Amino acid sequence: MLFALTLALQLSASQPAELAPDAIYDAQIPTLREVLGYDYGEKITAPEEIVVYLRALNQAAPERTRLVEY
Repeated sequence: MLFALTLALQLSASQPAELAPDAIYDAQIPTLREVLGYDYGEKITAPEEIVVYLRALNQAAPERTRLVEY
């Protein structure tokens, strides 16, 4: 079981995270890796880093997003 978990982690680390298989991704929208340097599930994202990523998403697609600060 430990071997299977290790193998799965090695495979996921070598391949980019795909949140929705068979989806068509917009190349203009930055990935988490492009903005923060790691993929989903590789580490816990600090609240400050989430804000950085949300701002990057808003900047890339302002017509499709709305960032509301409160």
